[in-house]
Amino acid sequence: MRDAPRCNTHPEKMSELYCETCVNLPVCMACTYGKHKGHSLYEVTALAQLKREELTQKLKTLEETKMQQD
Repeated sequence: MRDAPRCNTHPEKMSELYCETCVNLPVCMACTYGKHKGHSLYEVTALAQLKREELTQKLKTLEETKMQQD
């Protein structure tokens, strides 16, 4: 299992959020009051769930396509 992501600006801090505005850049809470203020932010767990769902759907589509070709 991978280590939890760290903030790019404050590497000593754990990233609790991802900044969608900055293409899913990991950020800490301190950054939300600074350079990422007003940006679209996701909790790490919410983004992980979203990506998991996207991958599940892509896998389903891929499996359906493969079955049609068999």
